[in-house]
Amino acid sequence: METHHRIGPIELAPSIEPKHGWSFLTIAFFSISMITFVSIGQAYILNQ
Repeated sequence: METHHRIGPIELAPSIEPKHGWSFLTIAFFSISMITFVSIGQAYILNQ
């Protein structure tokens, strides 16, 4: 019997472990933060 892991309300596929989901969410958070910083920072730096 395969166990289905969960991250909050999200049910993961049988082969996906919670650490995979948390790694994905962490990388997604930092990627979005970095892209936002680069786009705002570029406009600020080029105007100086």
